[in-house]
Amino acid sequence: MVSRKAMNFNVELNSHDAFKLFPYGFAEYVRSSRRIDGGWHLSITRHLQVWLCTTNILPTETKKKCAKACNMMYEVDTFLRWPVEKIELEKYSILIDDLLSVLIEFSLPYVKCLCNSIKFHWPRHWVYCRIAMGCSAAEKSLERKLGETQKKCYRFTNGKGNIDDQIHKKDMRLWTLRDILHAGGLPSMETHPSEDFLAGEPVKVPSLVGQKTIFQYGNATGGTPIKGLGNDVNRVLLNAVLRDVNNGVLQWLPPIKVAPAISLTLRNRLAPTQSKRRYVRKVFRATRKFHSKEVWDCVKLAVEGSDANVKLYFGRCLAFFCDIKGDHYVALRWFETCTEDNNVLDPIVQMPQLQLACSNKLSSYGVMPVSAILNGALLIPSNNKFYAVQSPREQRVYVKLNS
Repeated sequence: MVSRKAMNFNVELNSHDAFKLFPYGFAEYVRSSRRIDGGWHLSITRHLQVWLCTTNILPTETKKKCAKACNMMYEVDTFLRWPVEKIELEKYSILIDDLLSVLIEFSLPYVKCLCNSIKFHWPRHWVYCRIAMGCSAAEKSLERKLGETQKKCYRFTNGKGNIDDQIHKKDMRLWTLRDILHAGGLPSMETHPSEDFLAGEPVKVPSLVGQKTIFQYGNATGGTPIKGLGNDVNRVLLNAVLRDVNNGVLQWLPPIKVAPAISLTLRNRLAPTQSKRRYVRKVFRATRKFHSKEVWDCVKLAVEGSDANVKLYFGRCLAFFCDIKGDHYVALRWFETCTEDNNVLDPIVQMPQLQLACSNKLSSYGVMPVSAILNGALLIPSNNKFYAVQSPREQRVYVKLNS
């Protein structure tokens, strides 16, 4: 069900490792004894967290323990993949120890060795190995790092016969290249020309994708209907557009073009400043049929309220617009929180619990500038409700702004 409904356009969660879609379910890999890629374990955990914490099989206390262990695992995985500051090492060591304690508590009744295997204990020494060996933060496997320390950095041979010749040729190539660059007035290789671009904000130029038509919104009955939406939804959406235009909230200049998709440049806030994955180009779609599949992508937006406080909201894309000035907008159907006592996160699943707003209410629809889109939303359906999967950084920001 998740593979048919969920789309991963969240640039802070890699679609291959952090959230892989399993068309036949991940249990099929286990039952057929097929090999599971090491990066898939975290994706399977995200699937299992929602299922285990919403099923009636487990008691409530066990569900809370599962959610706590999953959140700790996401944090550990995040800081293992990206560069870490030395002042944070003690904090990470404590987090790893706490995670192992929880996992051992779960695994103890089902492991013959009573969790005395080295696999249950070597992560406790990760920080000390990192300090002593200079291990890369992007590497999780201790065995691979131990192997890399034994490698020799000579290209053509492992012997000692022509090491001096290799080093001499390498030095000559470097000096020759530096002289040529200096003669041509070009920067040296130490200053990479793309560093300034990666460090700063790129030029974000959205563009409509697909068949474009002129959108008429003169009145609720005579406006141009948007393809793929039902008559009732079109009527309420047109009323919402007229409401925002009359109130001055929506200030666009006709003629307005409408399209079923848009291409945006989104920022991956988990990636380092000089990473090639710092900015990602994504295409969001709102169409009934794309490759014989319904695609109504969801997004997360930052919206400033009447009290000047910014809060984060989720919405389902219905259409994309562009006015004569080149400003782009998105029509949304909002998601509402359905947790009790105004909790930001579900107390058991530890994720935002959402549901689609009523399709007949005018307040359920709105038009927002695409600049308000932070990234895509990854929503897992469960019993007519949705759970928003976010990275640890996103989760902290969501709780801070929406509390």
